[in-house]
Amino acid sequence: MSYDPYRPPHKRASNQPPFVSGQLYGNVRTPQVPIIPGTQHLPEPTPVPPPPAATRPRWPYVLLAAAVLFLAGGVWTGYSKNLILKDSGIKACEAFRDGTKVDGAPIDTKADGKMTSAQYLQLRKIFKGSRYDDIEQAGTRLMDVLWQVTQLGENPGLEALPFVGQMTDALTSMQGACANHDIVIKIAKH
Repeated sequence: MSYDPYRPPHKRASNQPPFVSGQLYGNVRTPQVPIIPGTQHLPEPTPVPPPPAATRPRWPYVLLAAAVLFLAGGVWTGYSKNLILKDSGIKACEAFRDGTKVDGAPIDTKADGKMTSAQYLQLRKIFKGSRYDDIEQAGTRLMDVLWQVTQLGENPGLEALPFVGQMTDALTSMQGACANHDIVIKIAKH
C-alpha cells in the first residue's frame, strides 16, 4: 500500500486505538502495538557531532621558515664575504701583503732560505684549500716555483736564471688573484 497525498484520511472507529502494522524482520514477525496518545516514545535524537578540533594556525610555521631562510642567507653572505670563516687563500694573500706568516706570526728573516718539504706541502695546501680558483691556481704555481728555486743549492747563480721569468709570472699572477679580492700586494717597496 502506498501513500496517496490526495486521498482523504481513513476514518477509524473512535473506540479503537490506532495500531502500528507489524514488520517482518528476518523470520520473526513483530506484533502490532497499539499507539496510545501521549505515551508514544519518540525516537532517540541523533547525537550532534562534536565541533571539529581547533586547528593550529599556520602563520607561526611560515614565520619560522622565513626566519630560518633569513638567517641562512645572512650566514651565507657572511661566509662569501669572508666575514665569518676567512678563506685560506685570502688569509695567505693578507699574510703576503703584511709580510707575516699565515697564522699572523712575523717571518723569520734570519732563516737560511731553504724550504723543507713539509713547509712546501703546508704552504701548497693553504692555497689548494682556497675556494677561489684564481687564488688557488696562482698560489700553488708560486709555491711550486719557490720550491724549485730553494732546492738549487747554496749559490744558485746561473742555475736560478731560468726561474726568473717563471717567478715573475707567478708573483704577478698572485698579485692579480689577490687584487681580485681587494687585497693589494706591493712587491717592490720604495
